[in-house]
Amino acid sequence: MSEKITRSLSSYGEEHRKFLEAKVQGRSYSATVVLFNKKFRTNVTHKTIRSLCRRFGFSNGKPNSQPYSGEEINFLRENAAGMNYSDLAEMFNERFGTNKTALQLGELCRQKGFSNGLDSRFKENHAVNLGRKRADAAPDGTETITAEGYVVIKHDGMWRYKHIFLWEQAHGKPVPTGHHVVFGDGNKRNFDLANLFCITATQNAIRTRNRLHGTTPELAAMGIAMAKLYSQINDRKKKKSANDA
Repeated sequence: MSEKITRSLSSYGEEHRKFLEAKVQGRSYSATVVLFNKKFRTNVTHKTIRSLCRRFGFSNGKPNSQPYSGEEINFLRENAAGMNYSDLAEMFNERFGTNKTALQLGELCRQKGFSNGLDSRFKENHAVNLGRKRADAAPDGTETITAEGYVVIKHDGMWRYKHIFLWEQAHGKPVPTGHHVVFGDGNKRNFDLANLFCITATQNAIRTRNRLHGTTPELAAMGIAMAKLYSQINDRKKKKSANDA
């Protein structure tokens, strides 16, 4: 170990040792980094925490070959489908106090055999399933269906998801970053504005996990409201846990 690193690690004292001893066992080092930085208002890295633990004579007890817990793997299995990896990473890091990237989680999901299924999903200006020439020649207003069952519509020479297009037209603004437009009753053909809801990725995951769809606009709205409430409760629990740490 270099002299520079030794001096840096030696600046951490008994308070830091006690905190790590109490918090690191059974946790990933990435999760411990988040807790440590919140507690001491520092900006240490995964490498520093691991080195500190070795210096103090203990580890997290998790083998290096298994950086993800069973709970973390199950979370990815339950939430990966239909969600882009950036939103999944945001949810994952909020849930487990880690700093995983979209690339890391995407690769893990593919290795475990439960990718999000979005690799070939329709994107703006894509030829959809009409074939490139037919798609380019199609007039505005043309509609077709993607392999995933979503209706897309051509507008101003661009292919758009119809449900997103209708929501944005009705509200006069684009869908906010980190949000999704979802079908309240789960029916991808029901474009009634009362059935289209704009919610966060986390709320959408809670809604899907708890099957909070509704067969009527009223029940759908109730399911969305419950998902938002659960999300708020989880956020408060996380903040309380961080303050108590």
